[in-house]
Amino acid sequence: MADINNFAELKDKQNILTRLKEEVKRSSRYKNKLSVILIELDDYKELKNNLDEKSLNEVEVDFIKLIIHNIREVDLVGRLKPQQFLVLCPNTGIMGAKIAAQRIRKITEFSSFGDSYKITLSAGVKEYIFEEPDKLLNETKKRLNIAKIKVKIGL
Repeated sequence: MADINNFAELKDKQNILTRLKEEVKRSSRYKNKLSVILIELDDYKELKNNLDEKSLNEVEVDFIKLIIHNIREVDLVGRLKPQQFLVLCPNTGIMGAKIAAQRIRKITEFSSFGDSYKITLSAGVKEYIFEEPDKLLNETKKRLNIAKIKVKIGL
């Protein structure tokens, strides 16, 4: 059984938030674009309640692999919560980040995870516009929440 914490590419919460601050400073200093994608697995509690630990781990590992294989080498991904992942996209405007988020969403929709489980996700995308890292993350969370509402009402 693969350990979800052993992916070199996957940052933990503290590390990804530190990297967010660094990328914001870099973007501000050099006037480069920066976008962030906040991804959340839909119905994670239900998934957790219906699967044993081994099966849940397999689903999570497969999903993390999917994210890592569908972002650029310069992009960074970290886990904020068990069901929530932050992707930092340096030198990327809002359209490029939206395309990346949509690609991950569509591939997830048509993929099976673990022992053929289907999952869906919601994502919020925000381009850095000279705000503090906390505000950037909060604004991205708002966009994620809007996406989650749209999923619940079927839009």
